[in-house]
Amino acid sequence: MNTNIHVNVNEIPPEVAERIGCVFLGFHKRFQQSPELMAKLEAYRAASHPSHKGSESEATP
Repeated sequence: MNTNIHVNVNEIPPEVAERIGCVFLGFHKRFQQSPELMAKLEAYRAASHPSHKGSESEATP
């Protein structure tokens, strides 16, 4: 059984895209304001993506 989900973003109405953006931004701000949530997110990233080096803001040029 194929469980891949494909979404054609050109078919998403602007009002739906705006709502999705608002929800994403809300979660992003919530994570940034909570050290505990950021630690859980980094732990999840490290477990899911072994090559992940940390958040982009911590990357060195």
